[in-house]
Parts: sequence; structure tokens; C-alpha cells
Amino acid sequence: MDGDLFPGRPDHPDFWRLSESVLKQDGRLQEENTSFEEVMAEFVDVDSVTYMAEERAKFILHHVGMTSEHMKGLLMTVYLDAFTTGVSFQKAGGKRD
Repeated sequence: MDGDLFPGRPDHPDFWRLSESVLKQDGRLQEENTSFEEVMAEFVDVDSVTYMAEERAKFILHHVGMTSEHMKGLLMTVYLDAFTTGVSFQKAGGKRD
């Protein structure tokens, strides 16, 4: 691949496994008409991880002095996506050297 197209992108096996995990998730959401909740449900109880995401978002916002519901929703979304990506990465084999 041409490094100039993606400056700073790592060329490490972990990056490619992460990329593969995200592409697989995104493909399921876009091509298979699968909901994000259905994807998460394969890895974890959705109510449990959603509750944890909300509590983490409130905790973070409290510690930076914010109370925005929009920011809480954004942080929850990032938390849930990161959690699902992490589990997918681990199920694909996890860290490689």
C-alpha cells in the first residue's frame, strides 16, 4: 500500500486485525441489515453493556465538568462501539507480534 495515502497508519499485524474487525462489523450493519444491538448481543448482554456505557459516560462528563445529554449519548456510542470492536478483535485472535 502507498504510505502517502494514509500517513501515520501503523503497518502492524494488530492494526490489520483491528481493521478487519471493524470492517466485518460495519459490513454486517450495512449489508446484512443487522442492528448494532444484534451484533453486540453476540458478545454480551446488551442491557448490561448499555448500562455500563451510560455510567461511564456520566462519570467522565462529571469529571470534566459537563452535563450535556448529547455528549453523554456520543460517549455511550463510542464506548459501545469500542467495546464491540475490542471483543471482535479478541475473538479474531487478539494481539499479534
